[in-house]
Amino acid sequence: MAQQKNIKKNKAKIIIKPPKDLPILLVVFIFLLTTFIFFADQILMNSFFWEDFAEYVFPMQTFAAKSFARGEIPFWNPYTFGGMPFYADLQVGFFYVFNRLLSLFILSGNNLPVLALELVIIFHFFIAQINTYSLAKYLNVSSYGAVISAVSYSFSMLMVGHVIHPMIIYHLSWLPLVLMLFLKSFDTKKIFYSIISGAILGMAMLSGHPQSTLYIVTLLGFTGIYQLFFFFKDSKFSKSIAKAVFIFFIPFVIAIGIFAVQYLPSKELSKYAQRNEVSYAKATEGALQFKQIYTAIVPKLFGWVEGSNLEASTFYLKLNGDLQRHFFWETAYYFGVVGAVFGLFGALVGFRLRYVWLMIIFVAFGFLYAQGGGSPIFNIFFNLPYFGVFRNPGRMMFMVTLGASILSGFGFDFLWKEAFKKETLVKFAIPLIIAFFIGFLASSGVFANLMEAPFVAQKVIEDSGNLAMIFVLIAGLIGVLLNRAVISPSLAGIGLIILAFVDLFIVGASFNRNPDNPERTYELKPELKAMLTPKLPNEIFRVSMRLYEPIRFMAMQRNQGLIDEVMLIEGYNPLILERVLPPSPNAKTTLDLCNVKYEVKVNLEKGTWAFAERTGFYPRIWLLRDYRVIETEKVSDFMKKNNLDFLQTVVLEKRPKLSNPDTSQPFESKANCEYFSNNYIKFKVNSNLPAIAVISEIWYPNWKAYIDGRPVEVLRANYSLRAVEVPQGEHTLEMKYESTAFTTGLYLTLATILIVIAGLILSYRIEIAKHIHIEIKEHTKS
Repeated sequence: MAQQKNIKKNKAKIIIKPPKDLPILLVVFIFLLTTFIFFADQILMNSFFWEDFAEYVFPMQTFAAKSFARGEIPFWNPYTFGGMPFYADLQVGFFYVFNRLLSLFILSGNNLPVLALELVIIFHFFIAQINTYSLAKYLNVSSYGAVISAVSYSFSMLMVGHVIHPMIIYHLSWLPLVLMLFLKSFDTKKIFYSIISGAILGMAMLSGHPQSTLYIVTLLGFTGIYQLFFFFKDSKFSKSIAKAVFIFFIPFVIAIGIFAVQYLPSKELSKYAQRNEVSYAKATEGALQFKQIYTAIVPKLFGWVEGSNLEASTFYLKLNGDLQRHFFWETAYYFGVVGAVFGLFGALVGFRLRYVWLMIIFVAFGFLYAQGGGSPIFNIFFNLPYFGVFRNPGRMMFMVTLGASILSGFGFDFLWKEAFKKETLVKFAIPLIIAFFIGFLASSGVFANLMEAPFVAQKVIEDSGNLAMIFVLIAGLIGVLLNRAVISPSLAGIGLIILAFVDLFIVGASFNRNPDNPERTYELKPELKAMLTPKLPNEIFRVSMRLYEPIRFMAMQRNQGLIDEVMLIEGYNPLILERVLPPSPNAKTTLDLCNVKYEVKVNLEKGTWAFAERTGFYPRIWLLRDYRVIETEKVSDFMKKNNLDFLQTVVLEKRPKLSNPDTSQPFESKANCEYFSNNYIKFKVNSNLPAIAVISEIWYPNWKAYIDGRPVEVLRANYSLRAVEVPQGEHTLEMKYESTAFTTGLYLTLATILIVIAGLILSYRIEIAKHIHIEIKEHTKS
């Protein structure tokens, strides 16, 4: 008995030697390797990203890259919806540095290679790993634990599932670094780190996703308040409170300043865009349901969706009685069995540690908010500015994913730091038992019955449960062996890193494997492209490629115009101007007003379609003298109910200087386009009498008009088009896109960048001066 007691005492005194840090080059290699393996199919072009990536991101970034390669900022997009602002569309993210690097892949006027765009997105998974590793290391997590955290966060389904929305990926990949620098600025009381944090946050905001921006600012706000709490609580920091408050606000001020070049034009655009009022019910769409907590262990509990076989989707979870495929990726957040088990263990053991508590706060808030109307937290924030305008509260689960992933790194370290302690193994057993039980319920079919899963999803659920149990057992075995010093922390760390990655690879790698190459999807037959592409500047026209009656049919992709410079009256964009197509008594008149030369026709008997040339369509510019002035709120109804000859009469909302025409005087006019580009149009007009030039271009306040170099007012005509009064005789009419909001924002951004540079230099020199002063003082004493 005495011998056994001595053995136990000796074990209790054993301290496992901490693992050596992995060489940074090896860490970089590991993250490059994991990124390559996870996205090998896309890198080797065996499969491609899909959904919004193909329909929206690829054509938008192609247009942006081609424009910038010509040395142009594309303020206006004439190829969708008859024309609309482009740069001001926040999600374009024109000045995000990696988006602009895409222009380097434009050669000889060709389109952007889809591989180039995919590689930029994929590279952000490497960035996410590096930044998460840096954050975990700063929080004193071991090198192996930090790699576990990085893999768990970066390849979580919240990240992988939003590859089709890369703007979200860009934000979340930089978040860990921004958070690390923000924390470091408080801990060291150095403004230097606060400035860098704000600069990187501002750069990330330029990538263009307002909801992610709001949610990240919320996380940083919680972090700053949490840090300030300790400054107020600890008397020895009382003299530093003012500096801490200053450090708190610096990143937000700098980020807003850098973001100004994009924010101000986007804010201006919002005044003229369709106001999709988001009701409370609408705002809760895409909310996480509480029962989805089990998907932290069994990711396919409610079925699955993947790009390689969309028709075989088994996802069956309904939201408010509605079943839609996109609810899957808006609520998927799986970050692996290792992340879940070791994350919960880390919280149980380390809850007394300051930064463990911060991660717990992230997890708790993120999970409660993500439940939408099912949580009082969401109800509180819904009434705050900005929060109530977004759907998909499930996206707040990034807080859970980040917090739990960092906690998993802590959990790994606690196992070897608390070796041979009975209470440590007891606490480790808690998440293991919970995770294994959840896996068993799925594997045995119990969950399928409880959740009333359709037959097609039952096998998927059972297989997911079986895998979960296997991964739980392996993770548990490695953890126990580590705690009992049977294997070293280094060996255990390697095992858990591999396990975490394999788990996430099996679950998430197939999600973004779509066989359709967007480049081929957008291919047009050469003869069709030649027919539908305007011959600038002499022959300008638009195309209608979509039918709603007698059947619904699209002859091309919705954003085909951005790829092939075909001027369409259709498009796809979450943000659309409030006034697009002019209303009229019939569809023909609307197409005429929109300068539509070709429209698609179908032959139901033969099952064929073709583009037919229209007759009688209006030119891009024409002159007239007759007008009607109608109140703004009544103009739409007036145009629908009155069958006017719009070649002779224009409907205005403001009375022009031109007096009512004398019909006894013959009117002769001529107008033609001499130059046409995205941001500038030049016309030559000639008339024997003062007239009104009607331009079949969408009205937007930033389009300014000049006659012979003299500025003139641009009137809103025929509900959504432009008109300019012109004097008699021959004149040059120019239309230029000039944005005061952009100019102001650019100056603010440049000023902020200069302040950042000056602030970094000044703060650095102050620190150097402090060290020199200390060294001189110590030398004097000696």
